[in-house]
Amino acid sequence: MKVSLESGVVPADWKDANVTPICKKGSKSQVGNYRQVSLTCQIDEVFESVIRDAIVDHLDRNRLLNSSQHGFRKGGSCLGKLRKFLEKVTTGLNNQNTLHYLRGGWVLATQH
Repeated sequence: MKVSLESGVVPADWKDANVTPICKKGSKSQVGNYRQVSLTCQIDEVFESVIRDAIVDHLDRNRLLNSSQHGFRKGGSCLGKLRKFLEKVTTGLNNQNTLHYLRGGWVLATQH
């Protein structure tokens, strides 16, 4: 790992993967019932995890991420983001506020 980090080169065998079809559900004779599973080098998986954790830790420590960015953070998920969104919508509607959804974001406008 150290050599790879210092050289900036990922060994070729770390990039290799065995792709295997796995039946999700239904008839095994239907191609559409399969999904691809990619089996990769475990060292690469660990290496990727260590780098990812270091980057996210740096971003968190330096407060470079908005609190609404949930998907890839520990304890966060896309469902967490959706739950927060729905809580704000519900609260806004309960308070009889007007809600406006704007391409990828939303604005809560108070209407008296």
